[in-house]
Parts: sequence; C-alpha cells; structure tokens
Amino acid sequence: MSKSKILWTHRTWNPVVGCRKASAGCNRCYALSMARRRAGGDADAKTTAAYRKVLNDAGEWNGEAVLMRNRLGDPLRWRKAGRCFPCSMSDLFLDSVPNKYKAAIFGVMALADKQTFQVLTKRPAAIARFYR
Repeated sequence: MSKSKILWTHRTWNPVVGCRKASAGCNRCYALSMARRRAGGDADAKTTAAYRKVLNDAGEWNGEAVLMRNRLGDPLRWRKAGRCFPCSMSDLFLDSVPNKYKAAIFGVMALADKQTFQVLTKRPAAIARFYR
C-alpha cells in the first residue's frame, strides 16, 4: 500500500506498471514523470528494474507492462478501510496486460471488501472486450 497525495483517494496499488499514450489526455501524464524518476533509481532495485523495462530510450512509455506479482495480494492485508486507486502507474486495460492477470486483479478487489476501488482507464473499448 502506498498512501496517496491524490486528493480523491487514500492509497494507490500498483500490481502493474507501464503504459502507452492513448490520447491527448496523456500528454501531461504524472505517472510518466514518476516512472522516469523511479527508473533512475528513485526506488528499490526491483521497482527500478520494472520501470526501466517500460520506458524506451527517449524516456517515454513503450507500451509494455510489468506484472508486479509480488504486489497482487496487498489489498488483502490492509486492515483499514479506504478508497484505493489501482494501477495508478499503468492502465489496467492496456493490451499488454494479460486478461488472466486482469481477472486476478479484479478477484483481489472482490475479496478485499473493506476497500472501495476506483478503476480509471483511457481505454473504454478494452473494458468491453475484456467482459465479452
């Protein structure tokens, strides 16, 4: 769990990192600037390595996703109820996130009944494909 400075949520949870620009709304992506810092060593070694994998040589998202499996069960350990923004450093509906892993994330959200999850995406068509 990571306490958040985002006003509308209490914490973030990142079982996936990495993204690809989807629209003009991505031009000022806060997650990209944070990913650049973390890829530069502003995190533990495993996290730094993950961010280096999702950025290209120009420091932009390369469209890849790193599945942070070690973080998957985090919400099940949280005792305090609250609002959680999952995949704040990615987009859960990025094509490079396998559907089985998306389903596992939703499974954890279903089991973590003390939490209110706020899933955001810039890929609404991918939601429809996922639920078909």
